[in-house]
Amino acid sequence: MSAIILINADHATAENNQTAIPDNPATQAVGAGIWLTNVCCGRPSFDPGSSYNTIANNNERGAEFAFIVDPGNTTELTLRGNFGNNVMEGQAAEVKKEIKIARELGQIDNDGIAESLLKKADNAEAAVNSGQRETAKNILNALIQEMGGPGRQAYDGHC
Repeated sequence: MSAIILINADHATAENNQTAIPDNPATQAVGAGIWLTNVCCGRPSFDPGSSYNTIANNNERGAEFAFIVDPGNTTELTLRGNFGNNVMEGQAAEVKKEIKIARELGQIDNDGIAESLLKKADNAEAAVNSGQRETAKNILNALIQEMGGPGRQAYDGHC
């Protein structure tokens, strides 16, 4: 279930939208405000995927996921000013990179905490890759809480 779906879109913009598609436990489908994909309706993927798209200034806080960007659809993708839970190819890898940098710089001063954060990022990535988006969301929320919660600077030396 998606309010806005961009299938194999090139040079498209989804901007200044507000949607609210919450989780429906009666279905396996997720509620996505915006979905950028190159797969639909049980058919083979459209290759090479979406490119040169912009998703900006959208408020999908009422949706289960604000936006979902499926693998293969991130070429020249511009994201800015979006609110809500997001799922995107490579997101966990970027989080892990930042955790490792913070540990090297001493902003995370405890190996156990760094390993815990990295394990959560690994688990979230595995959940996304296996289609368990709700599990991934819960794991990422736990990771955020361990880093100090939303609205606080992550890696502020208290880790």
